[in-house]
Amino acid sequence: MLEVTRQALDRAAVVAAAVCSMSFAPPAFADTFKCTVGGKVQYQQMPCADGQEKVLDDSNRRMLQREREAKERLTKQEGEAITAKGGTGAGNEGERHAKADQAMRSYFEQTLIDPSSVQFRNLRVFLDVPGLKLRKSGSKTTPLVDVVCGEVNSKNRMGGYVGFRHFYWDSDERKAVGPLDDREMGAILEGVAQRTCAGLR
Repeated sequence: MLEVTRQALDRAAVVAAAVCSMSFAPPAFADTFKCTVGGKVQYQQMPCADGQEKVLDDSNRRMLQREREAKERLTKQEGEAITAKGGTGAGNEGERHAKADQAMRSYFEQTLIDPSSVQFRNLRVFLDVPGLKLRKSGSKTTPLVDVVCGEVNSKNRMGGYVGFRHFYWDSDERKAVGPLDDREMGAILEGVAQRTCAGLR
């Protein structure tokens, strides 16, 4: 019995020592400063009172600096996108409309069973759409994207037209949301496309 009790106490002591060492472990990203206090060299995680500290480990400071720079770059990109939207000339806007339309058609040419049979109607191009209007997570590439809305029809494997279906294509994902061979899922996505495009008008 005494032996069992002694082993239990030993295990408890080991656990307590481990907890204490974890409790007093220094932060993983804390800066370390070498200061002179009262004529003696002292190491601490706070800057020296006289401002004459020597940084020995500035990993935390560099990490925060990188985060600030990343935020500044994103803010600059958003500002440039908004400026471009406000200063877009008619000719440039026409080129962007044509570019988005051509990219959308290329997508369908690569994905449809019979690309030569494709038909479009009620096409509309929307420039500089905030990514959050398309997806909760926003866009992956730029804050503002170009979107093409409309209806598409093409032949299936049996050689018959499937009927016009609503869709939207965007320059961020570079693919269309809407038409699918799977009727149930296709109907759901077609509804998503209709609601999304209605919100852009």
